[in-house]
Amino acid sequence: MASKRKLEFEDIVSVTEASDSASVHGVVTYLSPVKKSKKGSNYFNATVSDGKTTCRLVGFKDSQQKKLKEAMEKKETIIFEDCQVKKAKRGLDAMEILLKRTTSIAPSPKKFEVECSNDDDKLVLVEEVERKKEFETVSLNAKVVKVMDAITVNMGKKVQYVTLADSTSTVRCSLWEKDVGTLKEGKSYVFRALIVKEFDSKVYVSKGRDSSICEIDDIVDNVEFQEPEIESTHIKLARIVAVQELNKYRCCLSCKARVEPVMEGLGRCSKEDCQMLQKYDVCPEQVQAKLMFVSESKFISLYVYGKLLLDLAGRKDTDISEEILLQLPVFHSIEYNSQDVIIKFLPESTAV
Repeated sequence: MASKRKLEFEDIVSVTEASDSASVHGVVTYLSPVKKSKKGSNYFNATVSDGKTTCRLVGFKDSQQKKLKEAMEKKETIIFEDCQVKKAKRGLDAMEILLKRTTSIAPSPKKFEVECSNDDDKLVLVEEVERKKEFETVSLNAKVVKVMDAITVNMGKKVQYVTLADSTSTVRCSLWEKDVGTLKEGKSYVFRALIVKEFDSKVYVSKGRDSSICEIDDIVDNVEFQEPEIESTHIKLARIVAVQELNKYRCCLSCKARVEPVMEGLGRCSKEDCQMLQKYDVCPEQVQAKLMFVSESKFISLYVYGKLLLDLAGRKDTDISEEILLQLPVFHSIEYNSQDVIIKFLPESTAV
C-alpha cells in the first residue's frame, strides 16, 4: 500500500517504501531515448544511483527526458520532486521511480560521486559478453554480419536471430515481434541494455523492453573479419516424447511469409514490406512443429519446418497430427543449428 503522505528519500539506498508523492535525490547513470509503448504513448526509462545502489526510473514527458539528458552529461546530482515510488515488477524487494506529469527536476544540494558510465551504459567488447552472468545487461557497438529468417515460436510469437560482430568476436542476438526485420546485414549499431541469456551452454543476447538500438557509422572498416560457419549439433538415438506446438498456416505467393485471413476468401501477407492481398485458398499451406526429444536421458526441444517436417513424419501432405508424430520410431541421429531448428535427420531404419 503506497503512503499518502509525502516522503523524502535522501539517497537511493533509502528508497524502500512506496509513496504516491516523494522526493528523491540521485544521479542519472543511464537514459534511454523516448520510445513508443504498445498503446502508442511515449515513455523512457533510466537508471538513478547514489554511488551505493541503483534504481530504475520511468518517465513519459519529452521535456523530462531532455532535462535528465543534460543532468547526466554534467554528472549532476538532481532531486525529483513529487514523483511516485512503487514496487518494481522485477525483483522481490526492488523499487522503481515513476515521474508524474507534475514531477519537477532540479539540481540537488547533495553531491553524490557516481560514475555515469556504469554497467548499464558502459560499452563492452563482444568477446566480453561470454564472461557476463545470465540476465546481466550489456551495451556494445557491433556490426550485423548475418540476419536469419524470422521463425514463429511459443504462442505464435515471431523471433529473429542475427549475428553481431566487432574486431574481437561474434555473438548471437534475438529480436522479438516488432523488432523483427529492423536490423540490416552489413550495418553497424550501438546496442544498449541487451540482456545476456544462455541456452545449451551457449551465451547470446536478447533485446528487452529497456534495450535500445541506434545505427552508427561502420565500426569494422579495415578489420580482418571472417564470418563464422553456422554451428550445428548432433544427437543420437533420439525419439519424440512430446509435441509442444503444431501449427499450420498459409504462405505468401510472393515472399513466402505467413498470410493472415482478413476477409472472406482473402488474406494479407504479414511481412511489413510486402503486405500483399491475395486469395487465401490459393496460398500454399505450410506446417511447423516444436518437438521434445529425449536422447541419452536428456530432453531437448527443437523446431522443424515445411518439407523437412513432412519427410520426418513420412507424409506427402500437411495432414499431420500430434498422434502421428508421437508414434514415430527412434531416429538414428538429429542435426540442428544454433537456432534449435532441425536441419537434417537420419531414421534408425536407414542408418548404416
